[in-house]
Amino acid sequence: MFDPNMRSLAQAFAAASNWLWNFLISRFTPQMFAKMDYGVYFFFSSLMILSIVFVYFLVPETKGIPLESMDLLFEHKPVRHAHKIVLGKIREDEERFRQEIEASGIAAEKNLEVDGQHVENAGIGS
Repeated sequence: MFDPNMRSLAQAFAAASNWLWNFLISRFTPQMFAKMDYGVYFFFSSLMILSIVFVYFLVPETKGIPLESMDLLFEHKPVRHAHKIVLGKIREDEERFRQEIEASGIAAEKNLEVDGQHVENAGIGS
């Protein structure tokens, strides 16, 4: 979902961040077990519960949304309703586009059938 101009750099930083956090967790978990015993499980489970709250309120659903519309998705507040709004707008725009095409007759002019064969009208002689 990064801008195409900086997508490779941003993905490199995301991968580096992933490796950093994996290292830190694997490095300090044994010491945490030595000091906290079973409290480590409560620590990590509390982080997971906080992540559920974070994702629900601050991260919009991106399923079915094209990359070109991601900026629109992040503009809507509250975020948990943004997916429904943007997806509805995309469907409306697509339907409007289809109606304009049908109304203008472009679809009928572009496709001709000659002797049972499909032929594209390239606009020659028009």
